[in-house]
Amino acid sequence: GPVDSVSGYAQKSFETRTITSEPKKGQTIDVEVATHITGNLHFESGAVATLVTSFDVWYHSMPNMEIYGTEGSLRVPDPNTFGGPVLFCRKGTKEWKEIPLLYGYAENSRGFGVADIACALADKKKNRASGELTRHVVAVMSGLLTAAQEKRQVAIEHSCSRPEAR
Repeated sequence: GPVDSVSGYAQKSFETRTITSEPKKGQTIDVEVATHITGNLHFESGAVATLVTSFDVWYHSMPNMEIYGTEGSLRVPDPNTFGGPVLFCRKGTKEWKEIPLLYGYAENSRGFGVADIACALADKKKNRASGELTRHVVAVMSGLLTAAQEKRQVAIEHSCSRPEAR
């Protein structure tokens, strides 16, 4: 669901970086933006989330995304790989179990948003990757930077409706 306020910190950890990918691999560039951002997100539903995004971590073994709920914890794969298992650990247990996916998008799913738009058009329904959702996500990201710069909690003015499950 939608986020209604954020707070956070941001920093630029290094003045320069060396590009590690082609075609400019090896070139040094000036860093002009925050490269490590932490934030707290408060959702309209009352849920709270902690977000850490960083280009300044050399290597880590932490899960990329975990969601802690009333019935257990959900672990999803690295969004940069566009695939991988989704795991669930039910409250009262210590065992992670893989959840079968409902759709055939398990690996290299970077085109999932486009596929959703195509299905929505065919079904004459609203697509999940909407401009409304995009506007909200950008408002949250911008709000985190404002919160960090001004050292305060920031209300998110652009809400959105929760996309319907398919």
